Amino acid sequence: MKHYIFIFKECALFEVVLLANFLSSQNEQVVIVGEEETVKVHEGFKIQVDMLLKDIDIETIKSFTITGGNPSNLVDKASLKSLLLKLQNNSDVLIGAICGGVYIISELLEIDFNKINKPDVFLYENILLSPPNKYVDFAIQMLKEMNLYKNEEDYLETIKFFKEFKAE
Repeated sequence: MKHYIFIFKECALFEVVLLANFLSSQNEQVVIVGEEETVKVHEGFKIQVDMLLKDIDIETIKSFTITGGNPSNLVDKASLKSLLLKLQNNSDVLIGAICGGVYIISELLEIDFNKINKPDVFLYENILLSPPNKYVDFAIQMLKEMNLYKNEEDYLETIKFFKEFKAE
């Protein structure tokens, strides 16, 4: 099973870098997905995606995360909507969305924005949503929702280091 992170033109890459790091640290497979083969993100980097959105095999998805950014920069909303509708309410898949990703989820899944736009990380059905300033909490909670920490000590160590800035 794979963890797909969807990026798009001028998205905020920093909002999902910790998530990718945490997943990789647990030996999980992270796949960067986009609408185009090369995506220039807000930070100025040009990212070569691993796979195009249209090529995802839905049977391989363990999580699908949408980073923040300006939703008007999406090129093919229909393909993303089609995929999200297949994943919505699938208890075997966790959808993640942060910052502008929350707007995208609201629009494409036709969920009232005020219902899912919260000041903290928030689970709505099988969708974990986050405001932009909670990217550390978002990454930590994504792994917790999927039971990917080795044990409680691993989980608490992650919180200490990345949220409380305490090294042992």
